[in-house]
Amino acid sequence: MVGGTLGTASVCQTIQSPTPAVARPLRCPRSRRQTRGRGSAKDAATISFFGKYVLECLCPLLEIPMKKLLLTLGASAFAALSFASVNVNLDHEYWDGTPGSSVTIFGTITLTPGWDIDIVEVEFPSNGTDSLVGGFHPDLIAYLLPVTSATYSGALFTIDIPATATPGLYDASSFFPTNSSRAEFGVQATRASDNAKAGDYENFGINVQAVPEPGSLAALGLGAAAFLRRRKRA
Repeated sequence: MVGGTLGTASVCQTIQSPTPAVARPLRCPRSRRQTRGRGSAKDAATISFFGKYVLECLCPLLEIPMKKLLLTLGASAFAALSFASVNVNLDHEYWDGTPGSSVTIFGTITLTPGWDIDIVEVEFPSNGTDSLVGGFHPDLIAYLLPVTSATYSGALFTIDIPATATPGLYDASSFFPTNSSRAEFGVQATRASDNAKAGDYENFGINVQAVPEPGSLAALGLGAAAFLRRRKRA
């Protein structure tokens, strides 16, 4: 995919708002530390957002060594750069799930020796009306803790599907369209020798499948039993 760099001012996690969609600023109450040269973490976490979700700043909790940032909602922007030093591949482009379940997204992050990841972001998918949310997988967070150029292959993040989710495809950019109109997972890495930046991303989507009604399941079971009986008699 097209590579690039990411830019942001805070480390945040999404939470569901119990109130109707409104614009609401949210300030981080926990820290006034400088955040990547863009003012205090408190100021950086002042975000106004129109939609069903608000941002809760978890700066002290999610900021890990080497100023590595874990971002959600795709609150970032890629600039076109070569991604030869950083490569992201998801195991699948589309993933299936049902209302009331969670979908874990797996993939691989490959780095050239001498490069280390400093930003990871995921933009949650939408069907154009409603958006799904989730969080980073603990295995990915553990991989990011040390300075390393090792390849990572495994669970990246999880998407939660509420029980009230409307069946259908969720692959549109949720809140902050960056590289495309589709949801994405991306990383940015820095080369230690000259502080060069490079990044890569992959688009993804969640196919929310309707759960069959109990009556439909019973009919399906009877049909399968009848099919087996016919095969046995034959």
